[in-house]
Amino acid sequence: MNKVFKGDRGIYAILIMLALVSFVAVASTSGSVNGPWNALLGQVFTVIIGFVILVLFENLSYNKKLFKWFSFAGVAISIVSLIVLPFVGIEGGEAHRTIDMKFFSFQPIEVAKMFTMIMVSYLCANKISDINSSWKDCIIYLMLPLVVMMGLILPQNLSSVIIIAVPTFFILLMANVKGKYLLTVCGVAVVALAIYVLVGGQRMDTWKSRFNTYSKGQETVIVTDPVSGEETIIVDDPRTAVGNGGLFGTFPGNGKVKWLLDNRDKDYVYSCLVEEGGMILGVFVLIIYVAFMFRVVKISINTRDLFGKYLAFSLGFLIVFQAFVHMMVCVGLIPVTGQQLPFISRGRSSFLMLCMAVGIIQNVAANNNIETTTTTTL
Repeated sequence: MNKVFKGDRGIYAILIMLALVSFVAVASTSGSVNGPWNALLGQVFTVIIGFVILVLFENLSYNKKLFKWFSFAGVAISIVSLIVLPFVGIEGGEAHRTIDMKFFSFQPIEVAKMFTMIMVSYLCANKISDINSSWKDCIIYLMLPLVVMMGLILPQNLSSVIIIAVPTFFILLMANVKGKYLLTVCGVAVVALAIYVLVGGQRMDTWKSRFNTYSKGQETVIVTDPVSGEETIIVDDPRTAVGNGGLFGTFPGNGKVKWLLDNRDKDYVYSCLVEEGGMILGVFVLIIYVAFMFRVVKISINTRDLFGKYLAFSLGFLIVFQAFVHMMVCVGLIPVTGQQLPFISRGRSSFLMLCMAVGIIQNVAANNNIETTTTTTL
């Protein structure tokens, strides 16, 4: 077993717990006419494939050149798919999110998130002297790649740009990018976003609608219990689902507010978990993600290679930050973003990309274990 599962055992334990929670969540939120079993079996299949991908990436030889070309190829694929997404993508809500390749479908934004982190980690580990040497090199090696990636994502999903930007900022801090360049990168991002808003860019109506809904709340609706016929007046809002759960929840399958939520198995799955599992389950899930981040930070600290250090931290931070964004939406701290809860929300392509990311983190951890063993032997 040690020859296959070489990475951090704590991360494996955390992923198993998240997978079990996802089975409950997907089965409970399925509105299929065939009941929850088709959705549950689909999620089980996705988890199995995802763990296979995780183990494959964990067992790759830790080779910086390999990851370099892998990241560049991934970025190129992301750029091309993001360019064609508005023309060939399948609509999800008010945006084109998915490209259907007949044999499989994927979300280019989810791919772009992961490969952007790998690209930034590589540039900060190997091009930091160039980035800090002049404005020209800073633009070529740092600003231009980020502007291209985020500029292509912005028209489809503002929250994904933010989820990429925050880990990127911390990686740039870790890499000791000069303050003037770091502030310029942040300034360019803010100015670009302001210009986009002022010119009325794509999906501005959606952004305004979400902010209005967040500030004013949703209209009340009447829900009729299919068994007893009892009518209950509730509010079509993820915050109401959380409030309906109380401390212990209504028990899996007994939630009422969840049926009013669009994409309840993806965008609002945490609300559904808290409604049926109570605040106890909600806090438990929160602690799991915090524990995952602690394990990632430990791996990053123990990694002597700068690329591996930045790589593990950036990918782990991205996952946990997205989880916190999802949970903050569901408890009403921020407006709706459309971000899924990592490893719990239903969604094949996003789950598989997350498993790839964790596989890379485990690859770094495994390399640390090998170095530690070698040093001890010597």
